[in-house]
Amino acid sequence: MREGQFQRLTLFFFFYLNDIIHTMSRKTLVWIGLGVGSTVGSVIPMLWGASAIMSFSSILLSGIGGILGIWAGWKMADYF
Repeated sequence: MREGQFQRLTLFFFFYLNDIIHTMSRKTLVWIGLGVGSTVGSVIPMLWGASAIMSFSSILLSGIGGILGIWAGWKMADYF
């Protein structure tokens, strides 16, 4: 893929995602943030060798990730 094609493809996806986000409500963005944040938070302990997904660190970081995801969804709704 040539450089110009990559730039056009990147701009297409940026504007396409921008249009999708503009049509979403604040509630939808907050729920998406909650889901993504808590999922990422619960998987992080497995990267450093936690034995199970239901470990204490996994549950704790899932809650923290969920709170950060809610905050990020709220801020995205304010921005868009």
